[in-house]
Amino acid sequence: MERLVEAIKEGEIVRVPESQAREEELFILRTFPISEEVKEEKVEKGRTIDFTDKYKKPGMRDVPRVETWRKKSYQRNNVLISLKDNFHWDISKTRISKGLSRKQLAEAIGETEDKLRIIENGGLPDDNFSLINKIENKLGINLRKDKVVESVVTLAELQKMDERRVKIELERAQGSQADEVDDNMFGNDIEVID
Repeated sequence: MERLVEAIKEGEIVRVPESQAREEELFILRTFPISEEVKEEKVEKGRTIDFTDKYKKPGMRDVPRVETWRKKSYQRNNVLISLKDNFHWDISKTRISKGLSRKQLAEAIGETEDKLRIIENGGLPDDNFSLINKIENKLGINLRKDKVVESVVTLAELQKMDERRVKIELERAQGSQADEVDDNMFGNDIEVID
């Protein structure tokens, strides 16, 4: 039985066998123990832990799950909204590729290791860009979403651009003879056909 790992493949987290992840040179996030190892650990400890809610007493307060907490903090946090979806992967991947430990990076940017750990797990301890700017500058990466400027181009503008390109090409090909080319060729006059 082969050990399973969580790895990043084409921008998604997938569970694959360790040999496949190494063969495809995927970025491995974590490894899972083989089921036999888990059984041995439970036997060694002498007790098993049951995470189901069947023994929960009525009236006990529910503790919010981590995902719920992250969603709520994500809605409040303006900095998280403006960052890439998986910015924390970029940070940890670049840090590891540069051979830096969390402690070394934290010292280099002047922050605590705990704050860096929170960021690498996908959270932000503060709602400001100062920590993100420090990390971007130290690692030389961009963590913000690219703003796409969409401009509306009409068909007439596209035709004019194409006409200009054709005219420039003709001038290059014919040299000074391009002045003699009839302007009607470029659609300056509109002819109505009944």
